Amino acid sequence: MEYGTINMDRPGIQEIFSKFSNCPADSARPLNQGLINDTFQVRDVEGKLYILQKINREVFSEPGLLMENIAAVLPLLSAPDYTRLELYPTLEGKLSYQDGQSEHWRLLSFIQGSVAFDLPPNLEVAENAGWLLGKFHSLLQHADPSPFNVLIPDFHDLQYRFIQFEKALEIADPERLQKAKPILGFVTHTAAILQQLVSEDLPLRLCHNDTKLNNMLFSARDHAPLCLIDLDTIMPGHLHYDLGDALRTVVSTAPEDERQLENIGFSEPHFTAFIEGLSQHLDFMNEEEKKEIPNAVAYMPFMHGLRALTDYLEGDIYYKVNSPEQNLERSYSLFRFTELALSKREFMEHIIREKL
Repeated sequence: MEYGTINMDRPGIQEIFSKFSNCPADSARPLNQGLINDTFQVRDVEGKLYILQKINREVFSEPGLLMENIAAVLPLLSAPDYTRLELYPTLEGKLSYQDGQSEHWRLLSFIQGSVAFDLPPNLEVAENAGWLLGKFHSLLQHADPSPFNVLIPDFHDLQYRFIQFEKALEIADPERLQKAKPILGFVTHTAAILQQLVSEDLPLRLCHNDTKLNNMLFSARDHAPLCLIDLDTIMPGHLHYDLGDALRTVVSTAPEDERQLENIGFSEPHFTAFIEGLSQHLDFMNEEEKKEIPNAVAYMPFMHGLRALTDYLEGDIYYKVNSPEQNLERSYSLFRFTELALSKREFMEHIIREKL
C-alpha cells in the first residue's frame, strides 16, 4: 500500500478517531490504493493500528444501509483459516460516525503482517487467491441474501450499464466524445456478444461484488491467504461476478489503466493456478456456475471498462483519477483484456472441466 505520514494536526482526523476510542490517536497515514473511499491507517498512543475510512457518499448514497450489511456479514466471515475483520462501533454504539459535514466515517481493524497486490507476483499468490475466494463463498454459502440491502441497484447488469453509457454519449463534452470515438464500435459489438453468452439461470447469492486482487489480503511473510477487505458492496449477486472480477486481475499481465496495450496479456498459468486454488472449495458451486466462469472472465473486465468509459464521458464523477485521461485509458486497457479473454474461452473451458 502506498502512504505518507500526515501531521496529526490535520483537521478532523484526531477528533473523528476520538468518537470511536478513548485512546487518543498518535499518527495517521493516508492509504491511496482504493478508487472510492478516503482511507487512513491510524495508530493510537498505545501502538494499535486501525483503518479509518470516510465513505464516499457520491457512490454510496445510503451509508447507514451499507454499514448494516457489513455488520451483518462480518460474523459469518470467521474461521480458523480465515482472518476476521473487526468493525469498531462509536463510543455511542453506532456503526459509523457522521461529522458536521454529513460525512460518514467507520473504523475497522488493521490486519498486521498483511499485504495486498495489484497483480500476483507469482503463481502461489494466484492459487491462494482462488483458494481465498472459494473459502469466502464457502463461509457464505448458507447465508440468505434477501435481508441484505441492495446498495447499488443493477450494479453488474450489463444492459443497465449500457443504457447509462448511451445517456453519457448524449451529454458528453465534445472533446471527450471525440477522444472516445475509436472505441465506440467495439463497445456496441462486444456488449451484444456478452449479453448472449452470459447465463441468466444462476442462483442468487450473497456476494462481495468487488473481488479484484487488491481487495484480498495475504501474509507478508509467506503469502498465505488471509481475508477479503473492502466489503462496501456486500449484497445479493451472482457468483460469476466475483469469480470474473478476481480472475481479470489475477490473469491479466498489466494493471487496468496500462497505457501500452501490447503489455496486456492473458496468463494461462495464472488462470490454471487460480482454478486449482478454487478447486479446494467446490461444495458451494453448481455445474452451471462452473460453466459460466469463462464468460465471466470476459464479462467483468468489459463491465468495468464500460463503467470507466461512461465515467470519462460524464466528467469523472465516480472514480478517483490522477489525470484527465485516466478513465479513458482504463477503459482501453480493460477492453483489450476482454478481447483476450474471449479468445481464451476454449482454453478456460478445458481447465475447468479438468480441475472442477
